[in-house]
Amino acid sequence: MAYTAPVLSDTPLEGVDLTYTQQPYTTTSGDPAYPALPFNYGTRILTSNNGSATYVLAAATINQYDFVSITSTGSAQPLTAALATTAKYIGCATFTAIANGYAGWVATQGTVTGNVLLSCAADVALYATGTAGYLDDAASPTTVLKLNGIVAVSARGTTNGSTSLVMTYPVQAE
Repeated sequence: MAYTAPVLSDTPLEGVDLTYTQQPYTTTSGDPAYPALPFNYGTRILTSNNGSATYVLAAATINQYDFVSITSTGSAQPLTAALATTAKYIGCATFTAIANGYAGWVATQGTVTGNVLLSCAADVALYATGTAGYLDDAASPTTVLKLNGIVAVSARGTTNGSTSLVMTYPVQAE
């Protein structure tokens, strides 16, 4: 009989709810019933469909489906071309929005729903843009940083918004 390795799912499991965000507890804010965050910033887990997620602290408000820049300390904010040059990791807030100063999960690998600019084509190279949280398929003065390890599965229509993408630990192209 073949062994099947267990994989964490993105459905709520004991201890891991990918849609839950929490403010770090301080004496002036937070819920004393939950005095500590359940995970350290930068913690990575496996999810269903060969995906992975990283626990981050939002350094700015992250809208659902925004692409994010993740630092080596686990801090994240909506991705721009400028932030992509210094990002340790790139992720996507496919599970939920994360308020500034709160902690939550972002996808770093797998099939995700993420924000792209209007008319973004499928199956082409994607670039970080000057629009925070969005990627695009066209290189221009505000989209100067090509990313490897991410591709749109479906094209976007005539407005900015979300589409289906596949990520494999995206990084800036060299």
